[in-house]
Amino acid sequence: MPSVLTTAGKSTSDGKAPNPNRFELPARFSAHRPGRDVRLTDQVDDDGGLEHDSPKLIAGWRFCIKQTVMIFSRVMSYCRRERVNLSMRLQTLTDQITIVSHDDRRFVVARHNHTEAQLIYAITGVVAVTTERGVWVVPPSRAVWVPPNMEHATRSLAAVQFRALLVNGADSDDLPQDCTVVEVTPLLRELILRLALLAERPREPPYVRAAVDLLLRELAFLPVEPLSLPKPLHAHLARFCDRLFDEPARTVSLEEASKALYMSRSSFMRLFLRETGLGFARWRQQARLLHALLLLAEGQSILNVALACGYDSPSAFSAMFRRTLGKSPSDYFRRS
Repeated sequence: MPSVLTTAGKSTSDGKAPNPNRFELPARFSAHRPGRDVRLTDQVDDDGGLEHDSPKLIAGWRFCIKQTVMIFSRVMSYCRRERVNLSMRLQTLTDQITIVSHDDRRFVVARHNHTEAQLIYAITGVVAVTTERGVWVVPPSRAVWVPPNMEHATRSLAAVQFRALLVNGADSDDLPQDCTVVEVTPLLRELILRLALLAERPREPPYVRAAVDLLLRELAFLPVEPLSLPKPLHAHLARFCDRLFDEPARTVSLEEASKALYMSRSSFMRLFLRETGLGFARWRQQARLLHALLLLAEGQSILNVALACGYDSPSAFSAMFRRTLGKSPSDYFRRS
């Protein structure tokens, strides 16, 4: 007796009771029949034979497989480049926009680059982006723009919630050509969150395209905030600045800094200004400010942050913070 498909109410070739959860291929479609393989576009009819799908159904199968492979390939490629934490979610919205979501613990992503531009928006917590030219900090209600092909690393010191947009083909002259921290207006915030929502609940393409276009137009005219720290290209000076950034409580005078690089005071001042665009004292204050933002995002008290950043008292630290960002530390984070 030839074997048949085992379904409820039918007998198998060996007379045993059929298993309703098991599927057996008829013998005529097995490997013993040369020159005939079952394809994805074949169906088994009521008599156990094959019937070919219509051209439209075949085209539909091919389209689904092609889209699945494309999305999987993009996600895996990004994960390899970014060394993404498993808690990150990647969702393709359009050919131009991919959404990256993270709502979990702290993370570190090693130095990398990608052909897409990236807009990172911190809903809660703080994200730091580092390139060979400096450090950019993304506190709540801020975003950082990373242009295409720029090598960078990202990290957070505490749990963070952010949305990142990978923008393909972002070569407009109106968009920033360098890493830039920007103020997130209410409109930009809602557009970022809406695009993230559309990745989960798709709508008609014209609606999505309009939202993407409006986001890019809003981004191009945002004011730059003083939340970056330039990094010198001079090798010895760059190493010296890295040590200072990692030790914000350390007090270093101009004389000590110039001696560390075996320069006169005037030569050191000229070199530092040429390499960073800032005076040494201003650069040190900015480095302490960015470090303070990372500590405040962890929930540390203003007293602990002030001492960790080399200030004698919380009042001195708060005065610097308010003078630079226009808000006290507690008010600044309350805005999110």
